[in-house]
Amino acid sequence: MPFPSDLEVSLPPPWVEHPNPEGLREFWASQEGTTGVLQVSQLPTEDLRFIFEQDDLGTFAAALGSRLGSGEQNWGKPGISRHGSCKLGRFGAAVFVGGQFPAMVLWITASEKAALLWTWLGPDPAAEELKQAFQVVLEAKHA
Repeated sequence: MPFPSDLEVSLPPPWVEHPNPEGLREFWASQEGTTGVLQVSQLPTEDLRFIFEQDDLGTFAAALGSRLGSGEQNWGKPGISRHGSCKLGRFGAAVFVGGQFPAMVLWITASEKAALLWTWLGPDPAAEELKQAFQVVLEAKHA
């Protein structure tokens, strides 16, 4: 999935954007990337209408994350999910437990222009960096 080229993201210090060879936009909460990684990619244009019309993007994010990965590289089970508005339009978020990393969150943001998939993988579900990641997603906007 390609990354959205017109996406503006405000990163708190000491966050950095890190090159990703898979074509995703990737943001590290520290220079080393050891405190968590936030990635974003654009979902297929042909799925935009279906995603945008979902009543509860949190439930949708939970269902999508449940199907990601297999074996040791899995997302575990969805726990808390929520949905609401953000600068990109609407968002849905699902927190996962029992997966490959201690902190795993999946967001979907959707507008009539684009649907984006955001993921957070980190070592601590109570970390300040995870709270910052939520803020980065909610504050992101199209140029």
